Amino acid sequence: RLCEACQPLVVTTLGKRNASSTSNIAVSTCSILNKQTQRLLDLPNGIFHSRDREQAEELIGRLTRYPSSPDQVSLAWQLLNRIVLQDETLQIQSDEMTNALKTNLLNLVIVAWRECYDKENTLTASSPSDVLATVDSYAPHLLPDVQTYTMIMDVAVRHDSNKANAAEFAQDLLQRMRVESRENFGLVPDAVAYDTVINALAESGLEDAPQKAEALLEEMNQRAQETGNENLLPTCNTFNRVLKAWVPTGNVKRMESILQKMLHLHESGWKNINPDCYSFNNILSCHAKNGDVSSAERLLLFMEQRDESSISTASYNMVMMAHAQSGNRDAGVKAEQIFQKMIQLRDSGSSRIRPDRKSFGIVLSAFVKSRDPNAGEKSEAVLRQMQTLYEEGDSDMKPDTLIFNSVLQVFSISYNPDAAERCQSILDQMQKIYKSGNTSVKPNLWTYRIVMNAWSKRRGSYAVERCEAMIQQIEEAQKDENQGDLAPNTVSFNHILACYAKSSDPSAVIKAESVFKRMQELYIAGNVDVKPNARSFVHVISALARRGGPESLEKAKALVQTMEEMAAAGDSDVAPDALTYCSLLSAIAKSGHKSAPQQAEALLNRMHEMNTKESNKLVKPDTYAFTIVIDAWVRSKHPDALQRAESILVHMQELYEKGNKDAKPNFISFGCVLNAYSKQRDDIVAAERA
Repeated sequence: RLCEACQPLVVTTLGKRNASSTSNIAVSTCSILNKQTQRLLDLPNGIFHSRDREQAEELIGRLTRYPSSPDQVSLAWQLLNRIVLQDETLQIQSDEMTNALKTNLLNLVIVAWRECYDKENTLTASSPSDVLATVDSYAPHLLPDVQTYTMIMDVAVRHDSNKANAAEFAQDLLQRMRVESRENFGLVPDAVAYDTVINALAESGLEDAPQKAEALLEEMNQRAQETGNENLLPTCNTFNRVLKAWVPTGNVKRMESILQKMLHLHESGWKNINPDCYSFNNILSCHAKNGDVSSAERLLLFMEQRDESSISTASYNMVMMAHAQSGNRDAGVKAEQIFQKMIQLRDSGSSRIRPDRKSFGIVLSAFVKSRDPNAGEKSEAVLRQMQTLYEEGDSDMKPDTLIFNSVLQVFSISYNPDAAERCQSILDQMQKIYKSGNTSVKPNLWTYRIVMNAWSKRRGSYAVERCEAMIQQIEEAQKDENQGDLAPNTVSFNHILACYAKSSDPSAVIKAESVFKRMQELYIAGNVDVKPNARSFVHVISALARRGGPESLEKAKALVQTMEEMAAAGDSDVAPDALTYCSLLSAIAKSGHKSAPQQAEALLNRMHEMNTKESNKLVKPDTYAFTIVIDAWVRSKHPDALQRAESILVHMQELYEKGNKDAKPNFISFGCVLNAYSKQRDDIVAAERA
């Protein structure tokens, strides 16, 4: 193969020869190049004539012009070392021109070394620290300049995975340049050096990075004013990097102050500081993160009125994201309006504004987080719009599993009474598309989980059947080599258990226990993905409570005891929480035991003790727990039932007034007591109490 470093030699050597001899000439030329390099490296110290030095300089230029491998860069380093060694041995005092030539050779080698990093040869290329140490060893016979140090810090900034370390390295180099430039004027920091350090700070995540970046910006401006060197003046990119450094802090006021300064400087005649879309987008990203809709829309309007370069697709995406993060009821509607505006701008010929995949994802995200009752239908319309754009030739708009899952998620959490059926219809559509050969719409485990979650919110045997069918589909899909990543897990089984917990089918408890037992057996057999967790236990306990009766209560107590023992042994996944004990309270209330209200109240007191004395925040009694105990008393035939129920209600109110928001009585709490009093016929006292 023809070595790129030897191409000029090969072309010269070939002349008018037959092209069939190219391969032999290339091999011969590479061999000659290596021999020439090795001859120079083997020369003893002191025996390095001027023609040898000229050849070494020529070879360095050839090796670094087309660096195809770190080996060539290594040879170039060795030749440069040989030149420096010769000057050191003979104590040669170079003139200014010779020094400049040697610095230029050094920079050629560093450029080639940097390209090795960019070609992902980082494992074989020397580290920035190693290269800096080599450069230091050349002094005083070869001196670096600002380009030398800037390229070294650039590699560190772009390739060091520890961005904080890279920023410290860059700052140290800049400080060296400040100090060493007092004697070596070639090391006076320029705008590129400052920009590199500011960029390193912006990506570092260091707590004081924004302040340091802004201080460097002011230093650039001050030095430019003092020296009259316009090349030191900050540019729009410099300001943008400073803004980027401030983004993680969320300090919008400071960022807006910097933006105002940019606008003022531009209006004062600094044409190279004209805020662009990146300047504004840095601030918009903070508004989006904070869900500050009004500020985001106000800034977007200013950008639209300014000029086309001030705004981009990302700008609109960020304002849509602000709506999505706001949690407002109309978030989905507002995001969709911005989305439709982007489509109108694209259709009207805008070259900068066109919805991208992220735009579609953000709109769907806004629908997920909104409480719009029509969010499901609107998200499905957005999906159809995306499909249309793809069919019209926009390959970037091809809907995939993630997009379909987002639409499913919107329906799953919506208030649409037909949400489960709509989710099932979309899943069926995905399966049909996948079977037709479009693997980008392959239903994944998350797809099935969303649909099962939608069905688990429904009552009735049909919802249970749908969840059971999906478990079977997942297990069948495992046999397909392209769907081997599908496998039922704890969440999948929990959705089925949730359906059983809500079912009035007399056999629901038996089926729930059967599924739970299967999970335990699979886990014991080594399938850790189906390990029963606290929710698994709670769903079975809830199914038992729904059936009621003494037998169900004993089983529920046994399950809670198992959870407590496993948690005590260190298994935090099954640690009982307030919902666990509330499910047990419900089982007690519906058990039919004469002592049911006393048992319920005793468990409520135990929850309180665990919360206060053992500092277990997971079991803090809430409104639901208190209300179940009230209901247990109301259901009983105890002579003091009404007084006990009312005293618990009063206790709840007292706790709430003392600041315990979790104990605030709701209409069900009051309703239970009122309903009990309403059954006391001809009881004037009861009527007055009610």
